[in-house]
Formats: sequence, C-alpha cells, structure tokens
Amino acid sequence: IFDHPLGAHVMGSVGGGAFASGFKTSATPGSLLHFLRTIGAQLGAIGGGRVESMLFLVGLCTALVSGAVATKRGRVGWAATGLCFLAGLAIWLYGSLQIVTAPRPMAQLPLYNGLMVQLPMLCLVGLGISAVWRRSDFAPLRLGVAVGLLFLALEVTFRGATRLWLFTGGQWGLRELLPAVPAIVAAAVAAVGPAKGRSFRMLRMGWGALILAGLASSALSTWLLVQQKHEAERLQR
Repeated sequence: IFDHPLGAHVMGSVGGGAFASGFKTSATPGSLLHFLRTIGAQLGAIGGGRVESMLFLVGLCTALVSGAVATKRGRVGWAATGLCFLAGLAIWLYGSLQIVTAPRPMAQLPLYNGLMVQLPMLCLVGLGISAVWRRSDFAPLRLGVAVGLLFLALEVTFRGATRLWLFTGGQWGLRELLPAVPAIVAAAVAAVGPAKGRSFRMLRMGWGALILAGLASSALSTWLLVQQKHEAERLQR
C-alpha cells in the first residue's frame, strides 16, 4: 500500500517521498541549507519540492517572529499579531488540504506532518513568549514554558545537525516532540489573554482563534485515525 514494507513514514523519509520532494538532492547533507530545511520540515513540513519546503520555513518564521515583536512599549501590535495568525493559518490549511485531498492520504502524510500542521496553535508561541515574560501574572508559567521550548529547540536542532530525522527511517511523525506540547499550549493561551490595549472584542476574537486552532487540529487527527483504520482493514484482507 505504501510502497515500503515498513510503512508510509519510512517510505517518506528513506524512499520515494523524500526523494520525490527533492529534499535530499536540493542541499548537500551537512550544509546550512540542509540544516535549515530539516528544522523547517519538523516544524512546518517537508513539502512536495524544494521551493515549497522553504516557503513552509519562511511562513513558520514569519508567524514566530511577528508574534515575538507584536508588543511594543507594552501595547499589542495588531498588524504583527494578525500576520502571526494568518501565517499559521496558511501553513495549516495548505498542509491539511494536501493530505486530505491526496489519492492516498496516508502516503502523503509524511510530507506534510510537521508540528504546525498538526498543532496550528504553534503560530502563537512567539506572541505567547512575549506575554509570559512581560506580565507578572504569567510568572508561574515561565519555568514550564522555558523548559518545554528549550527541549523543542534542542530536539529539532539535534536532528537537523545529525540527520537522524530524515533518510534513516526515523520519521515516525511527531512523537519525539510531544514533551514540548504543554509549553506550546501554555504560550498560546498566554498569547490570547488580557493585555494592555486589547479590547474585549479583540480578546474574544483571540480566544475564538485559539479554540478554532484546537478544533482544527483535533478534526485532522480524528480524520487521520479513521484513514489509518481503513488502511489497516485493507492490509488484513
């Protein structure tokens, strides 16, 4: 079914998927470009080609950086905040549609299985970090958020530098990044909390966006579980 006896993820990281995307041939292993694309693949997506994968990385950086600089002199910059939301939404929507509309969704999954697609509230982390360290009422969250995000940074950097994530059969989804999820959720909640210069209407919009991100992530995960069940039934026939 997946063109590889060990399943879709190995096919995507060792066989046809990664090679078809141009990932391995587009940059010399060990080069800076290869390192950046490997990090982008974990947090964004491998993508269907070298240009697409770099666009995922640019979109992810846009979401995180715009969120981090969205506060100026204690007030929320809504232009940067809006850019943060839109960049995250674009990555999630495009990646999800590439999986859902594919002739074989489970074979397509490894190419678009980055953290932003599976957990779109990642786009709020930059804004959340600023809120957690700027406001005293979020002080209890600082240690947990710092540890979780430090783990995330070290994990993706280590895999990017050692090439353990791609071309070795090590792409088994995002299980290795799960310890960072509580910190991401905490930062996202802090990002949409009350802040100076934020009206009640904007507060409601922020919480609505966060809830929508959670529902979207849950919906995609549920749909993928159903697809996995169908594929398992096909294998048993």
